Amino acid sequence: MITVRLPDGFTDAHRDKLQSLVAGQHGDDYELSSIDWTSRKATFVRRVEVVSVADDVIELPRHLATAAMGDRVATMIAEHYPGMVMVEFDPHRAIARFAELSEDERTARDAVAGVFGAKPWEVGVRARDGGGFVLTRLPKAYTPSRHDVRLAEVAETKVPGGRPGWFVRVDGVTNTGEIVPADLPTFPPLLPYDMRRLTRAHRDLIPVGRDLPAPGKELGEEFHLDFTAGAFGMVAGLPGGGKSVALNGIIAGSLAGGAQLVIVDTPDKAVDFLWCRDFVRDGGWGCESLEAAAAALGMMYEEGQRRAKTLRERGATNWLELPPAEQFTPILAVIDEYAALVTPERIPSGLPKGHALRLEVEERNYHRALIERAVSKIMAEMRFTGLRMVVSSQVANNSTGLGPSQKTKMGHRILAGANPSRAARTQAFNDEMSVPNVPGNVREDAAVSRGTGLYESEGRAPAVFKSYFARADQYRDALIELKSPRTTRPEPTEAEIAKYVPSMDGDDFPDDGPVASKLDAGGWGEQDGRDRPDPVLRGAAKAAHDLRVELGGA
Repeated sequence: MITVRLPDGFTDAHRDKLQSLVAGQHGDDYELSSIDWTSRKATFVRRVEVVSVADDVIELPRHLATAAMGDRVATMIAEHYPGMVMVEFDPHRAIARFAELSEDERTARDAVAGVFGAKPWEVGVRARDGGGFVLTRLPKAYTPSRHDVRLAEVAETKVPGGRPGWFVRVDGVTNTGEIVPADLPTFPPLLPYDMRRLTRAHRDLIPVGRDLPAPGKELGEEFHLDFTAGAFGMVAGLPGGGKSVALNGIIAGSLAGGAQLVIVDTPDKAVDFLWCRDFVRDGGWGCESLEAAAAALGMMYEEGQRRAKTLRERGATNWLELPPAEQFTPILAVIDEYAALVTPERIPSGLPKGHALRLEVEERNYHRALIERAVSKIMAEMRFTGLRMVVSSQVANNSTGLGPSQKTKMGHRILAGANPSRAARTQAFNDEMSVPNVPGNVREDAAVSRGTGLYESEGRAPAVFKSYFARADQYRDALIELKSPRTTRPEPTEAEIAKYVPSMDGDDFPDDGPVASKLDAGGWGEQDGRDRPDPVLRGAAKAAHDLRVELGGA
């Protein structure tokens, strides 16, 4: 207790100044208790800090039971109870709790509190059996989108023992969690395709591989193409990246699920798919020539037109609206080396118009244009008829026939390879920034990285994945055992090629360019008078004129 003599002229208006004077001389622990106006004396009393302590709970006096006094109470506990720290401060209930924490627990607690900008006692931490830490309490401000990334960084770099691979698991309902020791997620060197899957294959969900596992897991979620979410897809990547492995799995899964198959490839690369040559639909092997490729796709498109007519007659807008027993059989076209198939050759300069070499190049370019046109029309017009397509190319850009307008129709995009360039990512994906990178530990392990890649697929979050693997003969044997339908005439016949790819030497070939395919037959239709030839062209001649104009524009 301190007694202070009051100067003459002192009034109630001077109380605050007197309080400041005493605090400056004796410390701010003293409060004005009473004033005796007769004797002109003021009495100051030092506050009592703690009124009671029971076990690990401190009952706080009124002046300490405010949010601003947390640091002071924590300091007081540390001074009076060596080795103890405040683990809870509740000014509303006027209590504080203290406990003994190890140095590692204190360090972890401080690191987690820093993520939230919170006080250490607002986070509960204790050592976890088996390593790591249990988060017994997190601030109520926890939000996964705001805090999970920073918590993961804390687990790997801030807490004692933390290293890459450690992860945080949080229950957002109870605001509790764990910091769990683990190795970095990775893949096994090989993910075998389980041939038993083919005996119970799904018509529309085609397995491709598995996602990179979540932290602490051995295997990730299965990655499959959902053809009901998107009928068309793309597999891009440089040679050796694993495109053929992924395509073989898609083909086998689709055939086992009951789909018909069309294969289009360059003659030199078709060897990759010889294992399934006799599993294509009649005339579906478009690999021996550009004409065969155009014909196989032309027949597929015509089947789509037939189905579209049936749907119109039934009043349906999609083949999946039909009763299950009446739904069409899906047709999957796999088109490999797309750029090599559709990129026009340069016409040698200086050759006269009728030169044999010039005509030969022009005819090949005509066939390439038919292939590109068929692919474009199937994707633009036939997604509702059960026609499906997966296009494979090393590069996906305008110069290879896979520009933005084409790729927007592709709901599934796969980029094979563990270390694609930024340009390849940008060309392959709609939103490149949302697609993760292959982690360094996977990328740098030659065995693990084989068969890995990235995807952006309808109905799924973008992810890193690894393809299932099986040899081509294993797929073939399994499909034979399943008695999957086989054909006795895989290649288009001469008559079919003549029908869908009219020769440039035919009678319908006009003076101004090659004729078009069956895809564009049908005559001029209604006219507005623009660019109308004389005499009026119809059927193949009209289509040839249109195609010539398109090729000239390209």
